[in-house]
Amino acid sequence: MMVCPNCGKTVTDDTMQFCPTCGFSFTQQPNRPYPPNQYGPPPYGYRPYPRKSAGIAVLLSFFFAGLGQLYVGKIKRGIAYIVTFIVLSVISTVITTVLAKTMDYSDVASVNALIGNPAFIIISLVSLGFWLYNIYDAYRMAVKCNEASMRNDLARFQKEF
Repeated sequence: MMVCPNCGKTVTDDTMQFCPTCGFSFTQQPNRPYPPNQYGPPPYGYRPYPRKSAGIAVLLSFFFAGLGQLYVGKIKRGIAYIVTFIVLSVISTVITTVLAKTMDYSDVASVNALIGNPAFIIISLVSLGFWLYNIYDAYRMAVKCNEASMRNDLARFQKEF
C-alpha cells in the first residue's frame, strides 16, 4: 500500500505504475531543483520553507522602518533599522523644535527661513534617504530569503546580518 505524492490518495496495489485517481507516474519522477532533505520529504501538502512576499516586506517597511526586515527573518538588521529610525526621528524633532521656537507662523519669511535652514535640509534628506534605502533593503532581503529557501540554505541566510 502506498500514497500518491500528487493527489494524496491511497493506492492499495504496489505494482501499479500510475495513480488511478490522478494519473501520476510512480516510475518516472522529475529531477528536483535542489537536493533532497536529509530528514526525508515534508508531509504531503507542506513546503519545506514558506516563501516571504516581497510586497508585504516593502509595505511593512513603508509604514515603519525595520518591520520588513523583521518579517523576512533578519532580526538584528530589523532592530538596527528601527533604532536608527527612532534616533533620526528624535534628532529631526529636536532640530525642528529648536529652529521653530522663535518662529512666527503667520510670517511667510520665517517659515521659509526654517525650511531653507541647512540643518533642517540635511536632517530631512538623511531621513528620507534612510527611509527609501530601508524599503529597498526589505525588498532585497525578501528576494534573497526566497532564493535561500529554494537552496535549502535558510539557516545561513538568517545568520547573516
